[in-house]
Amino acid sequence: MRKITEEEYKFFEKSEKLGVVGTIDDQGDPHLTLLTTIMAKDENEMVVGQFTKGLSKDFMKIRNKCGFIIMGMDMNFWTGKMTWKDVKTEGEEFVKYNNMQMWRFNTYFGISRVHYFDLNDISEKRVLEIPKIAKNEIRCVLAKPFKKTQKQVILRPYAKKLVNGLGNPKFFSFIDEEGFPVVVPCVQAQETGSNTIVFSKAPYKADFDGLKAGARVCLLAVSTSMESVLVKGEFSGFKSGLGTIKIDRVYNSIPPITRYIYPYDDFTVQKI
Repeated sequence: MRKITEEEYKFFEKSEKLGVVGTIDDQGDPHLTLLTTIMAKDENEMVVGQFTKGLSKDFMKIRNKCGFIIMGMDMNFWTGKMTWKDVKTEGEEFVKYNNMQMWRFNTYFGISRVHYFDLNDISEKRVLEIPKIAKNEIRCVLAKPFKKTQKQVILRPYAKKLVNGLGNPKFFSFIDEEGFPVVVPCVQAQETGSNTIVFSKAPYKADFDGLKAGARVCLLAVSTSMESVLVKGEFSGFKSGLGTIKIDRVYNSIPPITRYIYPYDDFTVQKI
């Protein structure tokens, strides 16, 4: 297994980055959460600082296989797999988090817990291929009229805006053969009329290895102001490099109230 380098360790400490952690929900679906506090404890361990309580914190403890992506403002990113093992409310990492400028002077939230993970795998540093992503984003936009699968309205205008925002960070996830959530950049994804997401396999074709038609998948869309929405559904399979997600669940992941907002008859407020 490749170990984290000193340069990467320092990079992961930065607050100015995107961090997304993949877990597995109670229905066995992949679940993605924006957790910018993810960083390395050392060359073999990862940590995540908890400042709000969402469903992912329970998921990772019950089903401890997790995936992640860390992306910097310079468009470099790393993907990997890790296994949850412990949570603490004190210790060196707890003090370190709460002394960081972002949390030390935060009036509303501090880091209340630190989650610990064994690192199973991490990629080499990669770069977000903007020209290729833009090309495939256009391809997805042009394919939208041909990829509608149902007339039912699922995504509300706000969620559609997040998914369709050109350049908005988006991340796709599925469960691999080892039971780990795989997290793949998917900026090119577009909704096709509130009920279906269309996306291309390129430019990260190898990352989708093992993904089969009928698999349960999800997509997290994030705005530049850190608003987000998570959609879940069934994967169609790839045809000519394009695939779709038939949406059947939508999760609002923005505090203070995080909950499933589709199906509409489920108004149960989830843990925050």
